[in-house]
Amino acid sequence: MSVRIVDSGTFYIGKRQILTLEAILGTCVGLALIDRKNDIAGLYHILLPEPPDPGTDFQREAYASTGLPVFLSEMVRRGADPARLEAHIAGGALVGPVSEEDFIMNIGGETFDVVESFLRENNIPIVYLETGGFFACRIQLDMRNFSVRVDPFESPEGFNIERFPRPTREDLIGTVSQLKPIPQVALKILDMVKRGDYSFAEISEEVRKDQVIAAKILAFCQSPMFRLPHGIQSIDRALVVLGERRLLQAVLMAYCEDVFRCATGGYSMCRGGLFNHAVTTAHIAQALARSFNLPEDQAYTAGLLHDIGKIVLDHYIHPVAPYFYRKVLNEGRSLVEIEKSVFGVTHIDTGEILCREWELPDAVYRAVRGHELSEFDEAGNMLIRIIKMANFLSGTFLPGQSLSAVGAADAAGIVRGVPLGKGQLLEVLGAASEVSRAVKS
Repeated sequence: MSVRIVDSGTFYIGKRQILTLEAILGTCVGLALIDRKNDIAGLYHILLPEPPDPGTDFQREAYASTGLPVFLSEMVRRGADPARLEAHIAGGALVGPVSEEDFIMNIGGETFDVVESFLRENNIPIVYLETGGFFACRIQLDMRNFSVRVDPFESPEGFNIERFPRPTREDLIGTVSQLKPIPQVALKILDMVKRGDYSFAEISEEVRKDQVIAAKILAFCQSPMFRLPHGIQSIDRALVVLGERRLLQAVLMAYCEDVFRCATGGYSMCRGGLFNHAVTTAHIAQALARSFNLPEDQAYTAGLLHDIGKIVLDHYIHPVAPYFYRKVLNEGRSLVEIEKSVFGVTHIDTGEILCREWELPDAVYRAVRGHELSEFDEAGNMLIRIIKMANFLSGTFLPGQSLSAVGAADAAGIVRGVPLGKGQLLEVLGAASEVSRAVKS
Protein backbone atom coordinates (compact mmCIF):
# COMPACT_ATOMS: atom_id res chain seq x y z
CA MET A 1 0.00 0.00 0.00
CA SER A 2 1.32 3.45 -0.87
CA VAL A 3 2.29 5.91 1.87
CA ARG A 4 1.94 9.67 1.57
CA ILE A 5 4.16 11.73 3.86
CA VAL A 6 2.40 14.82 5.19
CA ASP A 7 5.12 17.43 5.61
CA SER A 8 5.17 19.94 8.44
CA GLY A 9 2.90 22.89 7.81
CA THR A 10 0.64 20.95 5.43
CA PHE A 11 -2.45 18.73 5.52
CA TYR A 12 -4.11 16.11 3.32
CA ILE A 13 -7.84 15.42 3.10
CA GLY A 14 -9.55 12.64 1.19
CA LYS A 15 -12.23 9.99 0.90
CA ARG A 16 -11.66 6.28 1.63
CA GLN A 17 -8.85 4.94 -0.57
CA ILE A 18 -5.89 2.56 -0.56
CA LEU A 19 -3.45 4.99 1.03
CA THR A 20 -1.76 5.60 4.36
CA LEU A 21 -1.07 9.14 5.51
CA GLU A 22 1.98 9.52 7.70
CA ALA A 23 3.65 12.32 9.65
CA ILE A 24 6.85 12.09 11.66
CA LEU A 25 6.45 14.17 14.78
CA GLY A 26 8.92 15.63 17.24
CA THR A 27 7.71 18.86 18.78
CA CYS A 28 5.16 19.14 15.95
CA VAL A 29 1.59 18.08 16.58
CA GLY A 30 -0.29 15.68 14.31
CA LEU A 31 -4.08 16.02 14.15
CA ALA A 32 -6.35 13.54 12.37
CA LEU A 33 -9.97 14.58 11.87
CA ILE A 34 -12.42 11.85 10.81
CA ASP A 35 -16.06 11.87 9.74
CA ARG A 36 -16.92 8.18 9.42
CA LYS A 37 -20.52 8.81 8.37
CA ASN A 38 -19.54 10.88 5.35
CA ASP A 39 -16.40 8.87 4.55
CA ILE A 40 -13.88 11.69 4.77
CA ALA A 41 -10.77 12.20 6.86
CA GLY A 42 -7.64 14.32 6.96
CA LEU A 43 -4.24 14.53 8.62
CA TYR A 44 -2.67 17.87 9.57
CA HIS A 45 1.04 18.21 10.50
CA ILE A 46 1.23 21.38 12.62
CA LEU A 47 4.64 22.99 13.04
CA LEU A 48 4.21 25.88 15.49
CA PRO A 49 1.57 27.38 17.79
CA GLU A 50 1.14 30.86 16.30
CA PRO A 51 2.79 33.21 13.78
CA PRO A 52 5.09 36.01 14.99
CA ASP A 53 2.73 38.51 13.37
CA PRO A 54 -0.87 37.54 14.19
CA GLY A 55 -2.19 39.61 11.29
CA THR A 56 -0.22 37.90 8.55
CA ASP A 57 -1.55 35.35 6.08
CA PHE A 58 1.96 34.09 5.25
CA GLN A 59 2.23 30.31 5.65
CA ARG A 60 -1.02 30.04 7.60
CA GLU A 61 -0.90 26.24 7.62
CA ALA A 62 2.43 26.20 9.50
CA TYR A 63 0.79 27.61 12.63
CA ALA A 64 -1.97 26.07 14.72
CA SER A 65 -3.81 29.34 15.41
CA THR A 66 -4.11 30.27 11.71
CA GLY A 67 -4.01 26.84 10.09
CA LEU A 68 -6.66 25.01 12.10
CA PRO A 69 -9.55 27.15 10.78
CA VAL A 70 -8.28 26.50 7.24
CA PHE A 71 -8.07 22.75 7.87
CA LEU A 72 -11.57 22.55 9.36
CA SER A 73 -13.05 24.75 6.65
CA GLU A 74 -11.55 22.54 3.95
CA MET A 75 -12.84 19.40 5.69
CA VAL A 76 -16.35 20.88 5.65
CA ARG A 77 -16.03 22.03 2.04
CA ARG A 78 -15.07 18.47 1.06
CA GLY A 79 -18.19 17.05 2.71
CA ALA A 80 -17.46 16.61 6.43
CA ASP A 81 -20.12 17.37 9.03
CA PRO A 82 -18.53 19.28 11.96
CA ALA A 83 -20.96 17.61 14.35
CA ARG A 84 -19.69 14.15 13.33
CA LEU A 85 -15.95 14.85 13.45
CA GLU A 86 -13.63 13.08 15.87
CA ALA A 87 -10.04 14.06 16.64
CA HIS A 88 -6.89 11.98 17.14
CA ILE A 89 -3.80 13.86 18.37
CA ALA A 90 -0.13 12.90 18.71
CA GLY A 91 3.27 14.58 19.01
CA GLY A 92 4.14 17.76 20.87
CA ALA A 93 7.25 16.23 22.43
CA LEU A 94 9.37 18.19 24.87
CA VAL A 95 12.86 19.20 23.85
CA GLY A 96 14.03 18.71 27.43
CA PRO A 97 13.08 19.44 31.06
CA VAL A 98 11.36 22.81 31.12
CA SER A 99 10.30 25.59 33.36
CA GLU A 100 7.27 27.74 32.64
CA GLU A 101 9.35 30.48 31.03
CA ASP A 102 11.23 28.13 28.67
CA PHE A 103 9.03 28.54 25.60
CA ILE A 104 11.58 27.15 23.19
CA MET A 105 11.90 23.93 25.21
CA ASN A 106 8.14 23.39 25.33
CA ILE A 107 7.02 24.67 21.96
CA GLY A 108 5.21 21.37 21.36
CA GLY A 109 3.15 21.89 24.49
CA GLU A 110 2.25 25.40 23.35
CA THR A 111 1.11 24.03 20.00
CA PHE A 112 -1.00 21.33 21.64
CA ASP A 113 -2.69 23.93 23.87
CA VAL A 114 -3.80 25.85 20.78
CA VAL A 115 -5.08 22.66 19.13
CA GLU A 116 -6.97 21.54 22.23
CA SER A 117 -8.56 24.96 22.66
CA PHE A 118 -9.66 25.06 19.01
CA LEU A 119 -11.24 21.61 19.18
CA ARG A 120 -13.06 22.50 22.38
CA GLU A 121 -14.42 25.72 20.86
CA ASN A 122 -15.71 23.78 17.86
CA ASN A 123 -17.16 20.92 19.94
CA ILE A 124 -14.96 18.29 18.29
CA PRO A 125 -14.30 15.41 20.72
CA ILE A 126 -10.78 14.05 21.19
CA VAL A 127 -11.05 10.26 21.05
CA TYR A 128 -7.33 9.54 21.12
CA LEU A 129 -4.50 11.56 22.64
CA GLU A 130 -0.80 10.76 22.94
CA THR A 131 1.31 13.89 23.39
CA GLY A 132 4.33 15.10 25.32
CA GLY A 133 7.27 13.01 26.45
CA PHE A 134 10.80 13.37 25.14
CA PHE A 135 10.76 11.14 22.07
CA ALA A 136 9.68 11.44 18.47
CA CYS A 137 6.77 9.40 17.16
CA ARG A 138 4.89 8.70 13.96
CA ILE A 139 1.17 9.07 13.37
CA GLN A 140 -0.46 7.10 10.56
CA LEU A 141 -3.98 7.43 9.18
CA ASP A 142 -5.12 4.44 7.13
CA MET A 143 -7.47 5.89 4.56
CA ARG A 144 -9.05 2.49 3.84
CA ASN A 145 -10.78 2.23 7.20
CA PHE A 146 -9.81 5.51 8.94
CA SER A 147 -7.85 3.75 11.66
CA VAL A 148 -5.16 5.82 13.40
CA ARG A 149 -1.91 4.43 14.71
CA VAL A 150 0.77 6.20 16.77
CA ASP A 151 4.15 4.53 17.26
CA PRO A 152 7.45 5.59 18.77
CA PHE A 153 10.52 5.13 16.62
CA GLU A 154 11.55 1.54 17.04
CA SER A 155 13.88 -0.47 14.87
CA PRO A 156 12.08 -3.36 13.14
CA GLU A 157 15.30 -5.32 13.18
CA GLY A 158 17.87 -5.94 15.89
CA PHE A 159 21.08 -4.01 15.93
CA ASN A 160 23.95 -6.14 17.19
CA ILE A 161 26.95 -3.95 17.95
CA GLU A 162 29.07 -7.03 18.56
CA ARG A 163 28.75 -7.98 14.87
CA PHE A 164 29.59 -4.51 13.62
CA PRO A 165 33.10 -4.23 12.09
CA ARG A 166 34.57 -0.91 13.16
CA PRO A 167 36.21 1.00 10.31
CA THR A 168 39.90 1.77 10.71
CA ARG A 169 41.36 5.17 9.99
CA GLU A 170 42.68 3.78 6.71
CA ASP A 171 39.14 2.62 5.83
CA LEU A 172 37.78 6.11 6.52
CA ILE A 173 40.46 7.85 4.47
CA GLY A 174 39.79 5.39 1.65
CA THR A 175 36.09 6.26 1.74
CA VAL A 176 36.90 9.97 1.70
CA SER A 177 39.08 9.50 -1.37
CA GLN A 178 36.10 7.95 -3.21
CA LEU A 179 33.84 10.94 -2.55
CA LYS A 180 33.60 13.73 -5.06
CA PRO A 181 35.32 16.77 -3.53
CA ILE A 182 33.87 20.26 -3.60
CA PRO A 183 34.55 21.53 -7.13
CA GLN A 184 37.18 24.21 -7.52
CA VAL A 185 34.61 26.56 -9.02
CA ALA A 186 32.68 26.58 -5.73
CA LEU A 187 35.81 27.14 -3.64
CA LYS A 188 37.05 29.86 -5.98
CA ILE A 189 33.73 31.73 -5.92
CA LEU A 190 33.62 31.36 -2.13
CA ASP A 191 37.10 32.89 -1.90
CA MET A 192 36.23 35.69 -4.36
CA VAL A 193 33.12 36.70 -2.43
CA LYS A 194 35.00 36.53 0.86
CA ARG A 195 37.77 38.84 -0.45
CA GLY A 196 35.33 41.15 -2.18
CA ASP A 197 37.58 41.59 -5.24
CA TYR A 198 35.38 40.22 -8.02
CA SER A 199 33.03 41.24 -10.78
CA PHE A 200 29.83 39.64 -12.04
CA ALA A 201 31.62 38.73 -15.25
CA GLU A 202 34.36 36.87 -13.35
CA ILE A 203 31.87 34.83 -11.30
CA SER A 204 29.84 34.02 -14.41
CA GLU A 205 32.99 32.86 -16.20
CA GLU A 206 33.92 30.55 -13.31
CA VAL A 207 30.46 28.99 -13.17
CA ARG A 208 30.44 28.27 -16.90
CA LYS A 209 33.64 26.22 -16.48
CA ASP A 210 31.65 23.48 -14.75
CA GLN A 211 28.76 22.41 -16.99
CA VAL A 212 27.14 20.23 -14.31
CA ILE A 213 27.13 23.07 -11.78
CA ALA A 214 25.87 25.52 -14.41
CA ALA A 215 22.98 23.23 -15.38
CA LYS A 216 21.95 22.70 -11.76
CA ILE A 217 22.03 26.43 -11.04
CA LEU A 218 19.63 27.05 -13.91
CA ALA A 219 17.40 24.28 -12.54
CA PHE A 220 17.49 25.82 -9.06
CA CYS A 221 16.37 29.12 -10.57
CA GLN A 222 13.02 27.43 -11.27
CA SER A 223 12.70 26.30 -7.64
CA PRO A 224 10.14 28.05 -5.40
CA MET A 225 12.98 28.46 -2.90
CA PHE A 226 14.44 31.39 -4.84
CA ARG A 227 11.10 32.88 -6.01
CA LEU A 228 12.48 33.98 -9.37
CA PRO A 229 10.61 34.75 -12.58
CA HIS A 230 10.43 31.96 -15.12
CA GLY A 231 12.46 32.01 -18.32
CA ILE A 232 15.98 32.26 -16.88
CA GLN A 233 18.01 30.32 -19.42
CA SER A 234 21.57 31.66 -19.10
CA ILE A 235 24.14 31.90 -16.31
CA ASP A 236 24.62 35.62 -17.00
CA ARG A 237 20.90 36.23 -16.52
CA ALA A 238 20.82 33.99 -13.42
CA LEU A 239 23.68 35.97 -11.90
CA VAL A 240 21.95 39.30 -12.48
CA VAL A 241 18.66 38.08 -11.00
CA LEU A 242 20.12 36.06 -8.14
CA GLY A 243 22.91 38.41 -7.11
CA GLU A 244 26.30 37.15 -6.01
CA ARG A 245 25.19 35.99 -2.56
CA ARG A 246 22.36 33.78 -3.74
CA LEU A 247 24.47 32.58 -6.66
CA LEU A 248 27.06 31.38 -4.16
CA GLN A 249 24.32 29.55 -2.28
CA ALA A 250 23.10 27.95 -5.52
CA VAL A 251 26.64 26.80 -6.40
CA LEU A 252 27.13 25.19 -2.99
CA MET A 253 23.65 23.64 -3.07
CA ALA A 254 24.37 22.18 -6.50
CA TYR A 255 27.43 20.46 -5.08
CA CYS A 256 25.76 19.31 -1.87
CA GLU A 257 22.82 17.76 -3.67
CA ASP A 258 25.25 15.23 -5.13
CA VAL A 259 27.49 14.65 -2.13
CA PHE A 260 24.62 14.28 0.35
CA ARG A 261 22.66 11.92 -1.90
CA CYS A 262 22.66 8.93 0.46
CA ALA A 263 20.20 6.04 0.37
CA THR A 264 17.27 6.01 2.78
CA GLY A 265 18.38 4.60 6.13
CA GLY A 266 21.45 5.25 8.23
CA TYR A 267 21.40 8.98 8.83
CA SER A 268 18.68 9.92 6.34
CA MET A 269 15.12 9.50 7.58
CA CYS A 270 13.85 9.88 4.01
CA ARG A 271 15.34 10.01 0.54
CA GLY A 272 17.39 13.20 0.35
CA GLY A 273 17.08 13.73 4.09
CA LEU A 274 20.72 14.70 4.66
CA PHE A 275 20.56 17.26 1.87
CA ASN A 276 17.25 18.65 3.13
CA HIS A 277 18.65 19.00 6.65
CA ALA A 278 21.82 20.66 5.35
CA VAL A 279 19.96 23.30 3.31
CA THR A 280 17.43 23.98 6.07
CA THR A 281 20.20 24.36 8.66
CA ALA A 282 22.07 26.70 6.31
CA HIS A 283 19.06 28.98 5.90
CA ILE A 284 18.39 29.06 9.65
CA ALA A 285 22.07 29.86 10.28
CA GLN A 286 21.96 32.66 7.74
CA ALA A 287 18.85 34.16 9.35
CA LEU A 288 20.41 33.97 12.82
CA ALA A 289 23.65 35.52 11.57
CA ARG A 290 21.65 38.41 10.12
CA SER A 291 19.99 38.97 13.51
CA PHE A 292 23.35 39.11 15.29
CA ASN A 293 25.19 41.12 12.60
CA LEU A 294 27.54 38.29 11.66
CA PRO A 295 28.75 37.34 8.14
CA GLU A 296 25.75 35.66 6.51
CA ASP A 297 27.80 33.93 3.81
CA GLN A 298 30.05 32.23 6.37
CA ALA A 299 27.05 31.14 8.41
CA TYR A 300 25.26 29.75 5.34
CA THR A 301 28.32 27.83 4.10
CA ALA A 302 29.13 26.46 7.56
CA GLY A 303 25.52 25.46 8.10
CA LEU A 304 25.36 23.70 4.75
CA LEU A 305 28.49 21.63 5.40
CA HIS A 306 28.37 21.14 9.19
CA ASP A 307 27.26 17.49 8.93
CA ILE A 308 29.50 16.53 6.05
CA GLY A 309 31.20 13.85 8.16
CA LYS A 310 27.96 11.84 8.16
CA ILE A 311 28.50 11.09 4.49
CA VAL A 312 31.51 8.94 5.37
CA LEU A 313 29.92 7.01 8.26
CA ASP A 314 26.68 6.45 6.36
CA HIS A 315 28.62 4.21 3.99
CA TYR A 316 29.29 1.88 6.95
CA ILE A 317 26.06 2.06 8.93
CA HIS A 318 23.60 1.72 6.06
CA PRO A 319 24.30 -1.94 5.14
CA VAL A 320 24.18 -3.01 8.80
CA ALA A 321 21.32 -1.05 10.27
CA PRO A 322 19.13 0.99 7.89
CA TYR A 323 17.24 2.28 10.94
CA PHE A 324 20.28 3.42 12.89
CA TYR A 325 18.62 6.78 13.59
CA ARG A 326 15.86 5.05 15.53
CA LYS A 327 18.41 3.50 17.83
CA VAL A 328 19.65 6.96 18.73
CA LEU A 329 16.17 8.34 19.33
CA ASN A 330 15.10 5.35 21.42
CA GLU A 331 18.14 5.22 23.68
CA GLY A 332 17.98 8.90 24.59
CA ARG A 333 21.73 9.39 24.24
CA SER A 334 23.39 11.98 22.06
CA LEU A 335 24.26 11.06 18.50
CA VAL A 336 28.01 11.37 19.03
CA GLU A 337 27.89 9.07 22.06
CA ILE A 338 26.30 6.24 20.11
CA GLU A 339 28.54 6.85 17.10
CA LYS A 340 31.57 6.50 19.34
CA SER A 341 30.27 3.27 20.85
CA VAL A 342 29.41 1.76 17.45
CA PHE A 343 32.07 3.10 15.09
CA GLY A 344 34.85 4.05 17.47
CA VAL A 345 34.71 7.48 15.77
CA THR A 346 32.05 10.17 15.28
CA HIS A 347 30.83 12.15 12.30
CA ILE A 348 32.79 15.05 13.78
CA ASP A 349 36.02 13.06 13.42
CA THR A 350 35.24 12.07 9.83
CA GLY A 351 34.17 15.64 9.08
CA GLU A 352 37.59 16.85 10.19
CA ILE A 353 39.22 14.38 7.81
CA LEU A 354 37.13 15.74 4.94
CA CYS A 355 37.93 19.34 5.85
CA ARG A 356 41.66 18.63 5.80
CA GLU A 357 41.58 16.51 2.64
CA TRP A 358 39.49 19.06 0.73
CA GLU A 359 41.11 22.14 2.31
CA LEU A 360 37.78 23.68 3.27
CA PRO A 361 37.55 27.19 4.78
CA ASP A 362 38.38 27.57 8.46
CA ALA A 363 34.81 28.61 9.30
CA VAL A 364 33.55 25.27 7.96
CA TYR A 365 36.15 23.34 9.95
CA ARG A 366 35.12 25.12 13.15
CA ALA A 367 31.44 24.42 12.47
CA VAL A 368 32.14 20.73 11.79
CA ARG A 369 34.20 20.49 14.96
CA GLY A 370 31.93 22.45 17.28
CA HIS A 371 28.31 21.97 16.27
CA GLU A 372 27.70 18.80 18.33
CA LEU A 373 30.19 19.14 21.22
CA SER A 374 28.85 20.73 24.40
CA GLU A 375 32.37 21.22 25.75
CA PHE A 376 33.57 22.92 22.57
CA ASP A 377 33.88 26.65 23.28
CA GLU A 378 35.73 28.73 20.75
CA ALA A 379 36.26 31.52 23.27
CA GLY A 380 32.62 32.45 22.92
CA ASN A 381 32.65 32.18 19.10
CA MET A 382 29.15 33.32 18.18
CA LEU A 383 29.25 31.71 14.73
CA ILE A 384 29.72 28.29 16.34
CA ARG A 385 26.81 28.96 18.67
CA ILE A 386 24.65 29.91 15.69
CA ILE A 387 25.51 26.73 13.79
CA LYS A 388 24.73 24.65 16.89
CA MET A 389 21.43 26.48 17.29
CA ALA A 390 20.54 26.09 13.60
CA ASN A 391 21.34 22.36 13.70
CA PHE A 392 19.31 22.00 16.88
CA LEU A 393 16.29 23.88 15.51
CA SER A 394 16.33 22.06 12.17
CA GLY A 395 16.66 18.62 13.78
CA THR A 396 14.15 19.28 16.57
CA PHE A 397 11.38 21.30 14.99
CA LEU A 398 11.60 19.99 11.42
CA PRO A 399 12.01 16.23 12.00
CA GLY A 400 11.87 13.52 9.39
CA GLN A 401 15.00 14.65 7.51
CA SER A 402 18.31 13.62 9.04
CA LEU A 403 19.30 12.11 12.33
CA SER A 404 20.29 14.80 14.80
CA ALA A 405 19.87 14.00 18.48
CA VAL A 406 20.86 16.38 21.28
CA GLY A 407 20.76 15.60 24.99
CA ALA A 408 18.49 17.71 27.20
CA ALA A 409 21.40 19.36 29.03
CA ASP A 410 23.10 20.21 25.74
CA ALA A 411 19.83 21.59 24.36
CA ALA A 412 19.48 23.97 27.29
CA GLY A 413 23.06 25.18 26.77
CA ILE A 414 22.47 25.74 23.04
CA VAL A 415 19.33 27.78 23.74
CA ARG A 416 21.13 29.94 26.30
CA GLY A 417 24.01 30.51 23.87
CA VAL A 418 21.80 32.17 21.23
CA PRO A 419 19.13 34.24 22.98
CA LEU A 420 16.02 34.44 20.81
CA GLY A 421 12.70 36.05 21.53
CA LYS A 422 9.51 34.10 20.91
CA GLY A 423 8.71 36.18 17.83
CA GLN A 424 12.21 35.68 16.38
CA LEU A 425 12.00 31.92 16.89
CA LEU A 426 8.61 31.60 15.22
CA GLU A 427 9.72 33.73 12.29
CA VAL A 428 12.93 31.73 11.74
CA LEU A 429 11.18 28.36 11.98
CA GLY A 430 8.36 29.46 9.71
CA ALA A 431 10.80 30.52 7.00
CA ALA A 432 12.83 27.33 7.48
CA SER A 433 9.71 25.21 7.01
CA GLU A 434 9.06 26.93 3.68
CA VAL A 435 12.67 26.26 2.59
CA SER A 436 12.38 22.61 3.60
CA ARG A 437 9.25 22.13 1.47
CA ALA A 438 10.85 23.96 -1.45
CA VAL A 439 13.90 21.66 -1.34
CA LYS A 440 11.67 18.58 -1.39
CA SER A 441 9.75 19.92 -4.37
